[in-house]
Amino acid sequence: MAEERTKTAEPHVASDGKGAAAHPLPDQATCRELLETMALIRRFEEEAGRQYQQAKAGGFLHLAIGEEATIVGTTSVMRPDDDLIGTYRTHGHAIARGTDPKRVMAELFGREDGCSRGRGGSMHIFDLERRFMGGYGIVGGNLPLAAGLALACDYKGSDSVTVCMFGDGAANTGNFGETMNIAALWKLPVVFLVENNLYGMGTAIERHSAVTDLSRRADGLGVPGVRVDGMDVLAVRETVAEHIRIAREDRQPTLVEAFTYRYRGHSAADPEVYRSKEEVEEWRQKDPVKVFRDRLLADGVISESEVEELRERLERRVMEAVEFADSSPEPPLESLYDHLYVVGDQVRGWYAVDERTPEPHRGEEEREVGAGGEARKLAEAGAAYAGQESPRGRSPGQTMDDRDASDALNQALAEEMRRDESVFVMGEDVGVFQGAFKVTEGLLDEFGEKRVRDTPISENTIVGTGVGAAMAGLRPVVELMTVNFALLAMDQIVNHMAAIPYMFNGQVRVPVVVRMPGGGGHQLGPTHSHSLEAMFQQIPGLLVASPSTPADGKGLLKAAIRDDNPVIFIEHETLYGVRGEVPETDDGDLMINFGEAAVLREGGDVTIVAVLRMVDVAGKAAKTLANEHGAEAEVIDPRTLRPLDLDTILDSVRKTNRCVIVEEGWPHGGVGANIAALIQEQAFDHLDAPIQRVTGADVPMPYARRLEQAAIPHPEHVVSAALATLEGTI
Repeated sequence: MAEERTKTAEPHVASDGKGAAAHPLPDQATCRELLETMALIRRFEEEAGRQYQQAKAGGFLHLAIGEEATIVGTTSVMRPDDDLIGTYRTHGHAIARGTDPKRVMAELFGREDGCSRGRGGSMHIFDLERRFMGGYGIVGGNLPLAAGLALACDYKGSDSVTVCMFGDGAANTGNFGETMNIAALWKLPVVFLVENNLYGMGTAIERHSAVTDLSRRADGLGVPGVRVDGMDVLAVRETVAEHIRIAREDRQPTLVEAFTYRYRGHSAADPEVYRSKEEVEEWRQKDPVKVFRDRLLADGVISESEVEELRERLERRVMEAVEFADSSPEPPLESLYDHLYVVGDQVRGWYAVDERTPEPHRGEEEREVGAGGEARKLAEAGAAYAGQESPRGRSPGQTMDDRDASDALNQALAEEMRRDESVFVMGEDVGVFQGAFKVTEGLLDEFGEKRVRDTPISENTIVGTGVGAAMAGLRPVVELMTVNFALLAMDQIVNHMAAIPYMFNGQVRVPVVVRMPGGGGHQLGPTHSHSLEAMFQQIPGLLVASPSTPADGKGLLKAAIRDDNPVIFIEHETLYGVRGEVPETDDGDLMINFGEAAVLREGGDVTIVAVLRMVDVAGKAAKTLANEHGAEAEVIDPRTLRPLDLDTILDSVRKTNRCVIVEEGWPHGGVGANIAALIQEQAFDHLDAPIQRVTGADVPMPYARRLEQAAIPHPEHVVSAALATLEGTI
């Protein structure tokens, strides 16, 4: 496989560094600039990886080591007023457009002097001044944005163009085809450039694309395409220059497929089990920085001493960027709500409200309120958790009755697949890669490709395929890599998966399970940290599971697979590394019924209802209330949100006469809002104080560590809310 992939790109490399059919060299100054920019990106990415290993950068770190020629060859022929838009692997793209490496590194560190002040992080670099219109964490999400940017140029009568760079995996998204069509229909001045590094995360292109010649993918939609050697900076430069000319002069969108290769994993945490060391080494012989440097040396464009001087200069520049990022301050906590809305006189109202603060206030006043008092105290308490290591990852030495949730979920899948031939697993990277969080580890080896199916990055179609298979009598378990990708599948989830049994009067059932990890706390920024359980809870026809322990994860997943209803199965990402007892049953078949809450701690003073990760937070808060305030809290985990075990919650509230509801999701229309309304309707006469809600901050999740932790509920927030209800009366 490695040999076949190497031949596909056909880079022209000869022992003299010139290549078998080398492109003519541009002038000396251009040659040196191309080399310096590629070498700068390479050194920056290497150092970014090192800083990530030291935990100075967080979240997912996607390095472009090996892809420098594609980046620099493209940007070198763009005008300053042209727009460039990319994906989540775009540190180098911003630097090539002229963004100061200091500001890029500071953004990776989540600091105030970062190019987005620590809000976006590694996956979301942005620099408006240099017309780098951003990196985006949702695969294919930048494609329609590029069409909009190009439309704006056309609308304003400008001859600027847009260059949209994206990975091979994005060519399988619905956005790809839709964007190509509208770009061709409206004759938009845009160049679409596929950075084909041969893998969509850990899935090889021949496993995720039926047609592997991506340059042909848009022909039928009116966007002609060509292929280019993405390891050759001059080849890329020549090809992209011509296609920019076509966009600028002929107002014709085109597609360029650049063959390239990343020498590092998909992200810094990638174990790279899907490709051989020999394959990587074979591609290293085509290293774009080294090959171009050797050619310049061979042609006398640069000397060995100048190469050494360049290396030293870039080393200083990159280390200065690290020093700058280190010395840059953390974003102030009172800035948490900055730029959430454009606040003006034309609209007066509550733009936002942090439900965790003791007194309600206008959203426009968040910065002022957050600078002092109880709000500041609680923000500082949350931010203090930024120094603690996240409980993510897997734990060694597990026994049969003490395991982490990844193993418990894996065991549930394996047991159900052995029990029922109609059960199969499908999703992005569930096979060879064994799942983004290793929940499907070993399943491909045991059950084969018929029952463990790697899919393209096509969430709406993945879910729809599962729905269709379920209608025909199978029991699919669909894995969406993270809950945010479920937003791309909402049509199938809402209009088909949930509606079909009712819409067709019960003639057909849809026994499909859609698993998705979610939640914040890992510095994954605004597009990979959602808590969307309230959204799914609103949809009639769906069951919604929200386990908080390994045992609940296993028992509920087994029940979900056997149930004839469609199930949304939400797993908080911190759950995967949580260890706990998974009890053995007499028949060896652990099952937990939907609609049965768990009372995890009994108490008579206040009821605390918590969901997903917040169950652990509530448990810690209950201990603090008992040890420091003499108050005994009863802690309830609903375990499923549809159906909701309201009886258990109401029985507890009738006993304690007070209630606090804790969730990580946003406050408006949240899980807590729903439960609070139900309690008000069913047990109002038993309440001695207003119900308190503790939620996540009403903002997209920020990347910076302290801001992120300030946005997430912690035991201190729950204790404060419990004390407020214990002190309050109706």
